[in-house]
Amino acid sequence: MMRTLFIGGVHGVGKSTACAQVANDLSCLHVRASDLIRQERSNAIAKNGKLVEDVNGNQELLLKAFDRLQSSSMAQCILLDGHYALRDSSTNIQLLPVTLFQGLSLSGLVCLENDPAVIVKRIEARDRSSISIEEVSELQNAELEHAQTISKALSLPLSILRENELKNLLQLMIGQWLNIAV
Repeated sequence: MMRTLFIGGVHGVGKSTACAQVANDLSCLHVRASDLIRQERSNAIAKNGKLVEDVNGNQELLLKAFDRLQSSSMAQCILLDGHYALRDSSTNIQLLPVTLFQGLSLSGLVCLENDPAVIVKRIEARDRSSISIEEVSELQNAELEHAQTISKALSLPLSILRENELKNLLQLMIGQWLNIAV
């Protein structure tokens, strides 16, 4: 049985870096939700922007692409990194629908958090764009609250972690799922 763990958090929090390391160590598949959405429609997500024009439409694309990935993958586990909440093109925070997470048939949830000032510096360095500490903090709080809502609604375990805790937790969880020592 394939296990899928959703790793959520704001842009720049460190999801992809930690997931890539763990996936490599444990032979799991790591995939970014944004990459799956782009596979379905190349212009669905702006490459240099973090605002999303069609939040709900993109989630339909994600479900379609993820279903195809699960059908074709031989991996025993998938680390899917994405978001619980996003800013739309008007900069309003949009909570992703609980039905999206239900449709992904997840085994568990992680919400990654970090100091907003650290995240701002990463975004500025990586994306050459600026965002305020307040904007990061507001979105990070929305992600965390919504992750808790999804966890309760779907009876899924949720781990809320700082970036430096993620790698160890993922290795432990996946090791238990796959019956391998880490």
